[in-house]
Order: sequence, then structure tokens, then C-alpha cells
Amino acid sequence: VQGRPDKARTVLEEASMFMLETGNTTLMPVIQAFQAELALRQGRIAMAGQWAAHLDPVPPFTPMAELFSPHLTLVKVWLAQDTPASRGQAAGLLGELRRFVDFTHNTRFLIEALALLRRQGVDARLLFIGGEVGHADPTNVAYARRVQALIDRFGLTGFVHRTGYTDLPQVSANLLAADVLVMPYRDGVSFRRTTLIAALRHGCPVVSTTPADSSLIPEIKPGQNMLLAPPHNAAGLARTIMPLATDLALRQSLAAGARQLGSLFEWDRIADGTRALYRTVIDGS
Repeated sequence: VQGRPDKARTVLEEASMFMLETGNTTLMPVIQAFQAELALRQGRIAMAGQWAAHLDPVPPFTPMAELFSPHLTLVKVWLAQDTPASRGQAAGLLGELRRFVDFTHNTRFLIEALALLRRQGVDARLLFIGGEVGHADPTNVAYARRVQALIDRFGLTGFVHRTGYTDLPQVSANLLAADVLVMPYRDGVSFRRTTLIAALRHGCPVVSTTPADSSLIPEIKPGQNMLLAPPHNAAGLARTIMPLATDLALRQSLAAGARQLGSLFEWDRIADGTRALYRTVIDGS
């Protein structure tokens, strides 16, 4: 809509109508931020401030896939107001946004993907296997609170479950009971992840994220032993998971491929490979 205020108004009216017809209130922050953006571009800072005042500056933030964050508009408005207080607010909110995005295993995008799947009629449920966080670490506790607040924000409380700390047989039982293991690592799939190895060894259908350099792990064959989604992309993650909801044959095929890939990590094979490597070094010295 750059340079097209008429087009911008049309988009705004259509979004408002869609929200009213569907009851999708998650669009409200986008509409409010859109109004603030228009006011900013017209130099009407006071009006932009009025629209931005409706946005909630407290984490967690309503994520809108990878396309738009209403809270960045709030930062722009505060910077445009250009007072010591507003600049301080902008700096603080930017810091919170960065911490929010920096979830270690992209938990934020996993929860967003769950919300998207349910909106599309998929009866998806999320099970976190294992313990949550150590209560002695305030950083981890804050992280857990952000995760729970995001779950609440999307109305997913009844669809997200946690096993808590369990013994190893129970962990195995939970892995085997899952229809699919979703592991959206921020830096892409890697054999450094022991959680991935556990999923493969149990023969679980796996969805993970594309690595930066797939040539470093040629053993991973997308579509054969796992599915890969783009990292930092809730919509892409949801699209990758979607076929698994109804395609039993695909789940079974991926499970078989995962089991075969997981066999690479049997201790006997690891020991034999290590012994062969040492023998090669010794013979070559």
C-alpha cells in the first residue's frame, strides 16, 4: 500500500469486515497497528499515538506468522513521539521482543503452528514430553511464563499437555504414542540433538526444520526419513505438519525411514566405527 492510501483503506475495511464475520479477534491488534501506521505516514503523530495506545505492550506478543508484528508499530510510534520517556519505552519493548523471539527450540512457532492447524479444522494437540524448567534459574522461569502466556493468548490451554518429569520407560511410551514428533530447532535439524536421536531410535515420524547446510548431513532425506519446514515460520511449519493429520501411509513411511536412520546410532555401530577410525589412524602413523 506504499503511496496508495485508497488501497490501504480498502485493505483495512476488508480486514475489519473479516474480523466481524469470523469473530477472529486476533486480527484486532493488526487493524489497530495498521491505523497507527497510516497516521504515522501522514505525519499525524498524535493520532498514531491514540491508535497505538490500544496495543498491549506486555509480553507475550500476539504473533502474526512471519509477516507482521503490531508491536513494532508501537515502537515506531514511541520513537516518533521523541521524548525521553517514549524513547525508553521503545528500547524496553525492543528488548522484550528480542527475548521473545529467542526461544531456544522455537517453541513460539510450535504453538503458533498448533493454533493455525486448529483454525483449519485439524484436531491437533500438543504434548510436551519431559520436565519443564529448573525453578532455580530465573531466566528459564521467565521463559516458561512466556510460553504459558502465549498458550493462553491463543486459547490453547485445553489442547496443550505436559508430562512433567517421568522415568525412561514412560518417556518411551509417550514417544511411541505420538502421531508425530515436531522439533522446530532454531538453527535447523542436527545430529547434535539427543532429542532427535531419541525420536529416530523410537521410529517416530519426525518434523523438524531445514538446516543451514544440508550437505553436512546427507543421511537426512526429506520426505523419506523426516519432513523439514523452514525455520522461524509458523505457517510453513503448519503446512508441513498438515498432511500427517490424515495420511496414515505417510506417517508409516516416515516412521520406517526414521527407524532406519536411527539405526546409525546403535551403540554397537558407534563402537565399531570408532574402532575402525582408530585403526586407520594407527595404521597410517
